Amino acid sequence: MISIPSRWSGSLLALVVAAGLSGCTLTAGAPTRTLDPEIRRVYVPQAKNTSSRFGLGPRVTMALQDAILQDGRLELVSEPQADARVEVTLTQYDEQILATSDDDFPLVSEKLLTAEADLWDPYKKIRTVPLARRKVVGRYTFISDPRRMLSDTGEDADQKLAEAVAQALLQDIITGADLPPSPAQRKALERDLRENGPTKVVPEVDPKRLPDPHGIPVRL
Repeated sequence: MISIPSRWSGSLLALVVAAGLSGCTLTAGAPTRTLDPEIRRVYVPQAKNTSSRFGLGPRVTMALQDAILQDGRLELVSEPQADARVEVTLTQYDEQILATSDDDFPLVSEKLLTAEADLWDPYKKIRTVPLARRKVVGRYTFISDPRRMLSDTGEDADQKLAEAVAQALLQDIITGADLPPSPAQRKALERDLRENGPTKVVPEVDPKRLPDPHGIPVRL
């Protein structure tokens, strides 16, 4: 944490606003899709919030649904039509002060939220390993001094944090690297391997499960 002299605070606040509004990291070129191309329709239920910050679950759920609708690479559908069920768990919330003013009042703060997403086959009754696993850390940097005109309230900052997490989740779901199974999933996998053999626990996506009701190709 640093202390900012008053004469520099205006320039710093302008930089914080620009960084906060961007909400993403610039990358060169379009990233390659790593998600199975047969997964085109997804269902997003209510996110599970095990973090210390109350109320983020509904915010992230709605923000992720909106992000999918606006992005267009995946189609948001009800569960009976979905190729995958995207289950999101918010696991850790942190907030830290990055800078203070001359009088040691918090000037710039940052919120961080860790989210995990498991993509499950909605047609499998017995679940062992997901079709894909992702983990992201979303962050939002903001002016936390309420004496400043550009400061964010707690709810405003939470909403923008949820939107940042949703964008990071969507991008990572489509183009990110897959994670290994969780300890619970690994135990379930080992149990099924003992009981059923290796051929019955490999995740599969059936492209002929449901015809496209609209007949409109999905942009990949």
